[in-house]
Amino acid sequence: MFARAASVSIRMSMLRCRHAGVMHLKIKYEYDHRLYPPDEIAFRHCSLKRAFDNSSGREVLMIPEHIKPLLQYAKNPSQILANIRRWKSPQVDQFPFIFVLGPPRSGTTLLHRILLNHSKIVGFSEETGSFSPRSVYDYERFKHFLNKDAHTKALATTSSMAGFFSEFHKLSLDLPAGGRFVEKTPQHAIYLSYLMSRFPQAQFIFALRDPRDTFCSGFSAGNIPQARHVEKHARYFQSCVAPLIALHDMYHSRVCMVKYEDFTRTPRGEVGRIMKFLKLSGEEDFQLSRRAVSSDDRAHKAEFQRLARPITPATVGRWKTEMSKKQVSVYQKIAGDSLSYFGYELA
Repeated sequence: MFARAASVSIRMSMLRCRHAGVMHLKIKYEYDHRLYPPDEIAFRHCSLKRAFDNSSGREVLMIPEHIKPLLQYAKNPSQILANIRRWKSPQVDQFPFIFVLGPPRSGTTLLHRILLNHSKIVGFSEETGSFSPRSVYDYERFKHFLNKDAHTKALATTSSMAGFFSEFHKLSLDLPAGGRFVEKTPQHAIYLSYLMSRFPQAQFIFALRDPRDTFCSGFSAGNIPQARHVEKHARYFQSCVAPLIALHDMYHSRVCMVKYEDFTRTPRGEVGRIMKFLKLSGEEDFQLSRRAVSSDDRAHKAEFQRLARPITPATVGRWKTEMSKKQVSVYQKIAGDSLSYFGYELA
């Protein structure tokens, strides 16, 4: 399906259909498969509907969100090679970052909030999504984390993805003595091996939850595109955990796996285990205090409303009543081996 090329190129053409009011945008991506996992690249034909814009008084094309990053490259083709050079750079960063990652809806937001409650850990409240096929030169991606001048400086003083990531954290956040930065982007799980190689001193908190429960959670929250279809969600789960499975027993020294089921049953014990892994003194009383957790700016959002509630295993096993037998069968046919590998029961 995907061409294995040494560089990235984009070919775009717009064709008017006979059907009134519909345009087709054809996008072909040729890319270095070692840098960009297939699941992260959109390779498809998309129908762009035309709509009337009241503010301008004219018709405009409604562009899907997953197409917008590709249009950025079309506007600035020189960024394609510049981004590839940054990704391929062997430069490493020695700062001991803490990465929170894992399949979406596995408890990454809760773990992130609890880590941010520690006096020696700082980070952005939102996901940076730094490691993705989108252009690192696109300031719109980072405008919530740093100003334009800082973004320009971070690019000018570094030549790699690792260098840029580290620099823009240092330019934007105040780090206490002996402190550490934490970054949470669930889908960075796909890049686990890449991140481990570029950040040799970093540690990783890998959140895991029965993917059938995350499917139900994502479907009800409406914020996970893959959760609209059982097959897509199962394959996305596979792409998220494949790098962890590939490490086998070697991940224990740098990757701490935290199961949602265990965390919600014994949160204090799990927080203590995580802090021991990070070699930081525990501050569980404050880290787990309901006031500290529910004060998170994300708690008011519908998809993160559980931040404002006590930590309980109330939603563990929800798939048993919310998924049909056919859905469970389809899911387990695709991801059954991974479910068994992580100790989850099969129906």
